[in-house]
Amino acid sequence: MLKPYIEIIKFLLEKNRFIKTADIQRFLESQGLLEKSYNSNRRLLQKYLEKLEYEGYIVRKYENIKGRKSQEWKINPKSFPKIVGISEKEFISLLIMTSFMPDDYKNLSFLSDIKNIINRTYFEITDEKREIIENAFKYVPEFHEKFSKIDKDILNKLFKGIFEKKYLKIIYKDKWKKIAPIKIFLYQGILYLSAINEENKKVNLKISCIKNVIETSEKPREFFIKKYRKQNFGFEDEMPFIFAVDIPKWYIRCEDLNTTKILNTQFYAEENGENIKVYLIGFTGLRFPSRMLVPQIEKIYESDEKIINKAKEFKKDLKVNYENITFSLRENLKRFNDFIEEFEYYLEQRNNLLKDFT
Repeated sequence: MLKPYIEIIKFLLEKNRFIKTADIQRFLESQGLLEKSYNSNRRLLQKYLEKLEYEGYIVRKYENIKGRKSQEWKINPKSFPKIVGISEKEFISLLIMTSFMPDDYKNLSFLSDIKNIINRTYFEITDEKREIIENAFKYVPEFHEKFSKIDKDILNKLFKGIFEKKYLKIIYKDKWKKIAPIKIFLYQGILYLSAINEENKKVNLKISCIKNVIETSEKPREFFIKKYRKQNFGFEDEMPFIFAVDIPKWYIRCEDLNTTKILNTQFYAEENGENIKVYLIGFTGLRFPSRMLVPQIEKIYESDEKIINKAKEFKKDLKVNYENITFSLRENLKRFNDFIEEFEYYLEQRNNLLKDFT
C-alpha cells in the first residue's frame, strides 16, 4: 500500500520543517489512511516512517529519545533536489517577484535557478494564466540606471561567503583584497557588494570589478557583521544629515500619508498647510543633489531643533540604517551646508550643458 508513504512525503514537503510523529498521525487519520486507534496506528505509522527513513526519503531530528519526548521528522533534501512543493498562490508570487527585476538582469545566467523552479512547477498553472502574469507587471528603470554583466561563479562565491560568514580573497581593480561579504545592493542598475575589510571597516565594491574570488576558512568578528548588516547603501565620502522638504498634497492624492513613503530616505511625514512636510536623511557628496531636482520638491528646510527632535523619536532605527548619523544640530547644519555647496556646483554643471542652446 503506497498511498500512506506518498501522503507522508507530500505532507512533509509542504511543511518543509521537522514535524512531530503525533501531527503526522493526525494528518493520516484526517485523510482516512489510519483508523482512530492510537496504539495500533502508532505502530503502523512507526513502520511507515522507519521504512521511509531507511530508503533515505526522510530524516529524524533526535537520535535517542528519553521519556515522553516526541520524535520529529522532515524531508531529506538530498533525496528531493528537484522537487518543489508549491501552491498556485506561491507560484504567482514567484512570477510577480521576477517581474520586478530589470529586464537586463532577467537574462543573466545566475537567475537561471529561478527559471528552473518556474519550469519545474509549470504543471501548477495554465498557459494562459502564466502568460497573463508574466506580462501584468513591468519594472520601469530610471533613465540613468546602468547595467553590467556579472560572472555567475563569482556571485555564487560571494553569496556563499555571506551565508558562511567567511573572509574571501578577491582581485578588485587589479589588486588583491581580503574582505568579508555582508550584503549585496542593486543601486542604479549596478550590483554592489557591502563588505568588511581587514581594518573592520565597511566598504562598498562594484561587483563587476571583482575578477577572482578565493575562499578562506577565516571568519570576521560577529560584532562587525551585526553592526553593518542592517545599514543602508552609501559611499565612503558621504555623511548623512537630517533635514526636511515640502511636497504638494496632490502628489499623494490616492495614497495614505501614514503608510506611504514619498522619498526613500524618509522617516516621518506630516501635513503642512497645502503641502506635506517630509523628514528625511540626506547625504553630502555629489550623489545626492540630483535627487533634489525632482519637480515634486517645492521647498527645502535646513536642519533645526524641531527636525532634529523629530528624528530623535526614530533614533534607534536611524542609527541602525545610517552609519555616522548624528543628532547634533551643529553637526547636521555643517553637513547640510556642505550639501548646499555641492548642490550649487551640481546646478552650475547642469547650466553649462545648456549654454550652447540658450
